[in-house]
Formats: sequence, structure tokens, C-alpha cells
Amino acid sequence: MKSKSRVFHFRLTEDEAEKFEQQILESGYTASSFFREVILKNKTQVVKKEDAIKVIYHLNKMGNNLNQIAHGINKAFFESIVTEDLMEKYLRQLNTVQNQQRQFLDLLGIRNKKD
Repeated sequence: MKSKSRVFHFRLTEDEAEKFEQQILESGYTASSFFREVILKNKTQVVKKEDAIKVIYHLNKMGNNLNQIAHGINKAFFESIVTEDLMEKYLRQLNTVQNQQRQFLDLLGIRNKKD
């Protein structure tokens, strides 16, 4: 087995340190083993900040488009172009898409301040 000679340091807030220590305790590993397990064997993929910004930009554009579609559906309903049942169906579908967007942002650890 190769010698473990490289040392890495990082800083945590008190809250982060407590959570970190709790996870180590629950895992049964030493801190070093825990890190190796998480960093080297974990399947989590880190998203580059630049890529996350692009994704957020496009999600915001999609959100604007969804709002325009919802506005059009409401207008069509009030002008008796579509039935109430059809309007409700379309609005449910739009809500589903919006919820999926929110779930995606949650996965990235990002939330719009309005939500």
C-alpha cells in the first residue's frame, strides 16, 4: 500500500463542522477514511460554477416563457376561446413543469429568492 503523505486543509463554519463531525461519527470511519470514501468513491459530480450559471439563465428564460404561456391561456379562457377544463389542464401541466424546474434547482443547491 502506498504511503499517505499528502495533507489537505480546509475551513468550515461551526455549523458545517458540527454536521461534518456528526456524519463522520455516524459513518464509523476516521475523518481521513471518511474523506477518502466520499471524495474518491462518491459518484457525485461537481458542476462548474460557469455551467451552473448557464443552466440558471436558461431556466429563467424557460420560466419567462411559461409565464407568457400561462398568460395566453388565461386570456384565451376569459375571451371564451378555451373551456375551463382545458384551461385547468394546461395550467396543471405548466405547474408540473415549474415544479420540475424547482426540483432541478434544488438538486443544484440553488433557489430563486422569490420561491
